[in-house]
Amino acid sequence: MNTQEISALANVTIAISTSIGVGAAIAYYLKEVIRESGLFIILLEIEYFLLIIIIPILIKRNLN
Repeated sequence: MNTQEISALANVTIAISTSIGVGAAIAYYLKEVIRESGLFIILLEIEYFLLIIIIPILIKRNLN
């Protein structure tokens, strides 16, 4: 593994942990509102969008 690959992997790891952390923080502070309004499902959809679409784009961009 060369330096560029390690850097790309580190960036992706940071992106994943940041997106999960932001989602968890929002869910924690707004949990009552989220439970009553169904917003939690929207947050989960955003998390999956980030994991499935955004992160592979980041990987490709960092490896080029």
